[in-house]
Amino acid sequence: MRNSISKSYWKNLNIFAKNSVTPTLLIVYLAMIIFFTALNPLYSSYKNIIGILSNLSIFGIMSVGLTFVMLTGNFDISIGSITGFAVIMTAKLFNIPNVEIPLPLVIIIVIFIGAIIGAINGFFVTVVGLNSIITTLGTLAIFRGLCYVYGLEPLTISNQTFTYIGRGYILKNIPLSFFYMTVIFIIGYLALRFTVFGRKVYLVGANLESAILSGIQFKKIQFTTFFIFHL
Repeated sequence: MRNSISKSYWKNLNIFAKNSVTPTLLIVYLAMIIFFTALNPLYSSYKNIIGILSNLSIFGIMSVGLTFVMLTGNFDISIGSITGFAVIMTAKLFNIPNVEIPLPLVIIIVIFIGAIIGAINGFFVTVVGLNSIITTLGTLAIFRGLCYVYGLEPLTISNQTFTYIGRGYILKNIPLSFFYMTVIFIIGYLALRFTVFGRKVYLVGANLESAILSGIQFKKIQFTTFFIFHL
């Protein structure tokens, strides 16, 4: 019995299992690397690879949260504007005249702002009943406007610890942002594949009627995914 459970566990963990799209994606990605390197050898240079990893990490981290939202049958197109707004708020907090806010508190405040925005999106989708694309299109416009209003003043962040957290390297080669993305990928994967919440997310998106008949509070699940997405 124990061996059967162990085999089942590793079978679920195997991303190269039957019907997995991972091998196809890896082949396509390898073909793209070969193609662009043939066009320009600098594409596969060390500096370019590091730059790609750094830029990829930002979108990769956001994609994990968006995956949860999409699996419930919803979508969120406001994340770009909200990310920009969060960045501007971070810079504003570091540049308050005659006030020095500790770095941990700045991070907590910005995460709280993201959580509030996620809760707003989730509220309009699950409680009011608006379409998720319409809702997030509205918040996209709102926070893009706020970015234009509050982002006119040039600001710099002189906190070296914060700069290192965002732009530092591990072993002088691996961007910290790529490390964050890898950790979040693993957490997201494990949460979806091996937790009750993950199974509920899949069921809500795949068959809402079955989820309701199973006693799952689908609106709560959908709201939670929007909330997590903006943390």
